[in-house]
Amino acid sequence: MNAFIKKNFHWVTVAACCGFSAVTAGLAVNSMGVFYLPVANELGVGVGDISLYQTIMNIVQGLLSPVVVRVMQKLRLRTMVTAAVAVGAACYLLLSFGTAVWHFYLVAVLLGTANGFTGVIVGNVVIENWFEKRLGTAMAVYMAVAGVIGAILSPVFAALIESIGWRSVYRIAAALEVIFLLPAILTVRLKPAELGMKRYGEGEAAQKKKRGGAPVLAEAEKAGLRSGKTVLLYATACLCAFAATLSLHLSGYAHSIGRSAAFGASMISAGMIGNIATKLAAGVISDRIGAARSTVLLLLLSGSGCLTLAVFPAAPDFVLYAAAFTTGGFFAVTGVSNLALVRERFKAAEFAKIVAYMAIVRMALQAISFSAIGYSYDLTGTYAPAMFTGAGIAAVSILFTQLIAAGRGKGRHK
Repeated sequence: MNAFIKKNFHWVTVAACCGFSAVTAGLAVNSMGVFYLPVANELGVGVGDISLYQTIMNIVQGLLSPVVVRVMQKLRLRTMVTAAVAVGAACYLLLSFGTAVWHFYLVAVLLGTANGFTGVIVGNVVIENWFEKRLGTAMAVYMAVAGVIGAILSPVFAALIESIGWRSVYRIAAALEVIFLLPAILTVRLKPAELGMKRYGEGEAAQKKKRGGAPVLAEAEKAGLRSGKTVLLYATACLCAFAATLSLHLSGYAHSIGRSAAFGASMISAGMIGNIATKLAAGVISDRIGAARSTVLLLLLSGSGCLTLAVFPAAPDFVLYAAAFTTGGFFAVTGVSNLALVRERFKAAEFAKIVAYMAIVRMALQAISFSAIGYSYDLTGTYAPAMFTGAGIAAVSILFTQLIAAGRGKGRHK
């Protein structure tokens, strides 16, 4: 291995892991909103009927999370990811031939299975294994890629759908699945010990403790998964996962207020840029002021964006773009801040198990939101109820986060 690469291999691992978030969040979720309307129109069904396939996909992926964590410990990571990539790419090809809505539902089960084994949780576990110091920053970079991919692909896909049709664009998605994950297949190892290396910053926390610093022991670690504050942590993750999907419906929102498809795609891109910026900020801020405070800041930002979209649909373009940008903050809460909260409240050895079970409840509610928001629009002809719900979720989540943080000091020195 090249000396420079070996010296920086922790960050090389983060870069390669970005393929996991690029495929299962950036491609499979953040870029798919532009498909809903054209596919629904061609098949003669509602937007909610089409978005239901993502509900199915997310439920399957979430339920597999604990299984994935166990398989990662027993099967070579490269083997697992290679098989999942092959299935995932085949699924996008199958979607391009869909002629009935049930075809999408059937493929959703297979795609959810494949995404489970190339999912965000895989990168979460790998990066947590490789980093002790600057974990928040590493996670932020990793998760921000999903927003980058969404921001780039949403307008590109929208333009391609108008020019060559949605079926051809699904075939492009199949190729991208392979391209994005090839670096991970070639370079990523589950643990640094496999290459004779240590975690980034390993041992520095112990030295700090010897100098009088407080060890990070959390109340939830002692109380277990049934503690009240732990339940609130899971509830916050679920609620914000629901609200995060609002930004994926911004193309439909733009259509509902009489704007063009290009404007709608640009709104999705604005949301994905907000996704990127807030995730990067959340990682740095969490490392500096703590996960709870960074979470509250993100929720205030995201809630204000949802409220603006609900109340001022006739606002100037720059206001709508700004509001779309802020809705991306919900992704930062689910992708960065909640993980930082878990790390603060549980010992590192339990991180993978806790994140896996959090993924089940988070993705289940996120899955419901895909179709719930679509059906809400089908019934009311407006996205205002969904946007008001997003603002309400932000307010409730701020309360939950404050309650979680209120007991943080207890047990830290025990």
